[in-house]
Order: sequence, then C-alpha cells, then structure tokens
Amino acid sequence: MKNISKFLSFLLVAVIGIGLCTVVFINRPRVQTVVEPIKPRYAVVDTLTLGDYPLSTILYGEVVTPSNYEINSHLDTDVLDVYVKEGDYVAPGQPLLQLDTTNIKREIETLTNRRENITISKNQLSKENELHQLIIESSKNKKNASDRMYERKKVLREKQIISEDALNNAQKSKFIIDSEHARENIKKELIESSIKKLVQDDENLGYDLAELTQDLKDANVKAPISGRISSINVTKGHRISKNKILLVIIPDDNYEVHTLIPPMYTYSPTELKSVQSSIVLSDGRSISVRFEHFLPQSERNPYGRIAAFNISKKHTQFFHINQSVTLNTTFPPIKHSYAVPSQSIYYNKFIYLVNESNQIILTPIIRKGSFIKEGVFYSVITFTKEPQYKQFLVSKFPDAVDGMHIDPHNGVDND
Repeated sequence: MKNISKFLSFLLVAVIGIGLCTVVFINRPRVQTVVEPIKPRYAVVDTLTLGDYPLSTILYGEVVTPSNYEINSHLDTDVLDVYVKEGDYVAPGQPLLQLDTTNIKREIETLTNRRENITISKNQLSKENELHQLIIESSKNKKNASDRMYERKKVLREKQIISEDALNNAQKSKFIIDSEHARENIKKELIESSIKKLVQDDENLGYDLAELTQDLKDANVKAPISGRISSINVTKGHRISKNKILLVIIPDDNYEVHTLIPPMYTYSPTELKSVQSSIVLSDGRSISVRFEHFLPQSERNPYGRIAAFNISKKHTQFFHINQSVTLNTTFPPIKHSYAVPSQSIYYNKFIYLVNESNQIILTPIIRKGSFIKEGVFYSVITFTKEPQYKQFLVSKFPDAVDGMHIDPHNGVDND
C-alpha cells in the first residue's frame, strides 16, 4: 500500500513538473533576429584639376664635413683657357676653364640643318597625303559603283537578259577598279609610314641637339661651390677626354648634410637652389639649410642623386659629425600637373579615369611626388599625353574594380 502511495506521489510531481515546463515554454519571450540590410559600398569619383602643385617630403640625411669636390670633364676636346691657379679662392658660378666648342658647334649646325630638311620633307609628304586622300575617296566611289554594276549584271545574266560575255566584261572591269583602289591604299600606307619615320627621326635629332646644347654649356666650366683650388690637372692647349678630373676644390670649412634625392625629383641644380628645407632640433627650433650641389659620383645613380645641403657656420654648433637628421623639404611646383589623393593611384603607375559612358579606364601616369593637405596625402601626377577624361576614381578597390558600375550619385556601386 505504501509503494502505491509513493508511486502516485511521484507521478503527481512529474505531471506538475511537465505542466509547469509547458507553461514556461509557451509563455517564453519571443526574441526576433533583426537582419540589417547590407549597405552598399561606394567608390568616390572626383574631377582632375590642372594646376601648379608644390611637392613636400621628408628627406633623411647625415651631417658630414665637405669632401674635396672633383670637377670632371664630359667632353672629348681641347682646353682653350684656364682662368684660375692652385690656391685661388673661388665663389659659386665663377669661371674656371674654357673648353673648345668648335666640334660641338659644327655638329649642332649639321643636326639643325638635318632637322630643317626633315621638316620640309614632312610638310611635303603631309600635303601629298592630303591629296592622296582625295584620290582614295574618288577611287572608293568608283569601286562602290563598280560593285553595284557587277551585282546588277549578275541579276540580268540570271534572267538571261544579257550574255555571258557581258557579265565577264563587267567582272574584268570590277577587277581592274578593285586593283587600282588597292594600289592607292598601299601608296597611302607608304606615305604615312614615311611621315611616321620622319617624325621619329626629328624627335631623335631633338634629343641629340638638347644633349649637344648642354655640352656647349658644360664647355664653360664654372665653380659649383665656394672654396680653394687644391689642384689643376690641365693646362691651356691640353687635350682632354671624358670623365677626366680637371681640377679639385677644397670646400669652405662648413658642415653639410648629405641626403638622397629620389629619382622622381628631376629638378636641375639651378631649380633646387629655390628648395626650402629645414631641420627641426630637439628643442623645437628650426634650422634652414640650403642646397649646394650634387655629389658628382652620384649623378648616374639609378636610386637617386646624393645632394649636399649646406649648414651655415653660425648653426654648426647645433650639430656633430655623423649625426642623422631629417629635412622637411618643399620642392618647386610641378607646372601643368594634377593633384589626386594618393589612394587613387594603383601600383604607383596607374589611375582609373571615368568616361562619359561611366566606364572605368586604367590609365598610365607619371608620379612626380606628394604633399599633405589637411591630413590627407596627395600625389602630384602628370600624364604621358593629355587625359581624354577628367573624372577619376578616388576610392580604392584593387580586387573588385572590374565589373563595378558608376552610381549616378557620385559613386561606384560595389555589390
């Protein structure tokens, strides 16, 4: 009897427990999962603006005492005159030597005459090409008329209206006219090929003349820095060859900062004289330094030229030899260039332009340098030829550019 009572009690407790669990489950709070809509990503499109943009960068250098400056020859020629002697003090820009320029001037005259002849030939061929274009248009009209005539003759022959001989004559006439048209096209291609070759020859001569003009300037050897003449290795009438050391200058006893100018900065020494560069000291003071010259041995360095910046005597007390310094440097403006956010540039060589049909076009650029404006890095760029479109892609999606569509609300949809 006791066992039955225990069993009934256990059964009652179990039924009550199951009932309570059922009530709790039915009345549990409903938690709804909210699915947030996927927000579309947009790549911003902006407009290229032509202007003159200055470059600013940080250069890393080392404080050194100036080493002796060797002046090398760039020409195979004779020394006409020597204006200084050993021990003389020279200032920047002071004439030191005069080299013979007879051969250079003769070669410049020869190349100039060749360019003039090329220009005359190019103009004649251009006129001939314009005339030949009229001949081709006439020939094309004759060919089209001949084609139509032959098709009509074929139809008439099928209807037995004309003889087989008449059709054959029409075919022969068509063949002759087609051949004449083909010959005229070949002549036009030959003329255009000749013009293209003349243009290339003219361009090559232009490079040669520019180099000879520079050689003409180099023949008047001037002091690049101030200092004393340590040694002179040539005399009047001396025959010299390229890369010969002409003389050596001991610089003034100042400190210099030697720093690498990256190859993208193609400024001449004269242009770099206007560079604004300063070194910030640990106490917050800013010391201005001035570009002096490039180290001769670095002129053909593929990684850039080593520049010497002069520290004035009154500021040498703040530095010591082999001290590493940073130079906050602003270069002269790049004329007729464009400034774009640096994130817009791909692989340092390309930018995406956007045409009127909202298509994205990968376009090569030449990166000249950069600057910071309101915390944003900008790159200064030029194009190998004037860009056809002015809109460009600002935001960067390297793996998903293909297939994106320009959004009418100034963006590129990336879904």
